[in-house]
Amino acid sequence: AVQAFTLTGPIPVHYNFAGEPDAMGSPMTAMLLPAIVLLVNGIVAVCLHRVPAEKWNRPRSFAVRPGHEIAVYRDFALLMALMEPGLGAFALLGTVANWVNQSVFMQAVTIGLLAYLAVVIAGGYAKVARDNRG
Repeated sequence: AVQAFTLTGPIPVHYNFAGEPDAMGSPMTAMLLPAIVLLVNGIVAVCLHRVPAEKWNRPRSFAVRPGHEIAVYRDFALLMALMEPGLGAFALLGTVANWVNQSVFMQAVTIGLLAYLAVVIAGGYAKVARDNRG
């Protein structure tokens, strides 16, 4: 955050698929993504603790079997909690990639985030299904 105040002039804030900057912005624009991720993580944390589990969004075809509610909702909460650090790391590393103007690094960070989320979501839903069967 401190370095954002020392940068001058426009910096790349978005890259096309070829890794070339296609949008420029002020150095403070680079702080926007981490701020948004922090806000979203806070909202998710509040929802996990304040919204009743029965109100959580899940596929209509997925019915929680009686007697398995605690395990299933615990697994859903864990799934959401495990996605938060991945998104936070993405925001942090994405900001660093913009500051050092390394589009290849940003592509690697994006692919890493997608792989992390795929593993977390697939593993989370497998655990939910397993705990719902009993």
